[in-house]
Amino acid sequence: MNLDRFTLKTQEALERSRAIAEERNHQEIAPEHILLALLEQEDGVAVGILTSNLAAHEIMEAEDLDDAGFRERVDAVLRHHFRPEFLNRLDETILFRRLTEADMTAILDRQLARLEATLAKRNLKLSVTDGAKTLLSKESYDPRFGARPLARTLQRRVQNPLAARLLAGDFADGDVVEVDAAGEGIVLSRG
Repeated sequence: MNLDRFTLKTQEALERSRAIAEERNHQEIAPEHILLALLEQEDGVAVGILTSNLAAHEIMEAEDLDDAGFRERVDAVLRHHFRPEFLNRLDETILFRRLTEADMTAILDRQLARLEATLAKRNLKLSVTDGAKTLLSKESYDPRFGARPLARTLQRRVQNPLAARLLAGDFADGDVVEVDAAGEGIVLSRG
């Protein structure tokens, strides 16, 4: 491999990952060798926080476990997938249980607060009924995907239609944009 096309930091990391593989008598360079090399670099590109969905299946099935049992199950998955020398480099493993519907509602409230702040710059207010919040939360809730579907649902059901209505002149300065549920849909009206 011609390393000349890479930055100096990248070249150093690749050389170090080769050395790490050799030190451990491994025949090839694995992704964990590269990650170890990146973590060793001062002022390098590796961040101090790593996230993984590696134990997602265990998290989905761990509803009945206490915290110790939950950690034990996740740690077993980590030990199965990573070598001890990599796991030793991690200062801490933070476990997250899957989001509940109540969590989704709290996240929705935060996202709606951001939308309110954006509308306030245009001298508009936002009023969202509990029915609309329930519909948006339930439609987006899938414990396998966390909160990401919520942002997409809010974009598709509220923000995009609101943008179109703003461009059409349906709302003027000082108006209150009311967001309500109607059947399976979301209705935007002037309050």
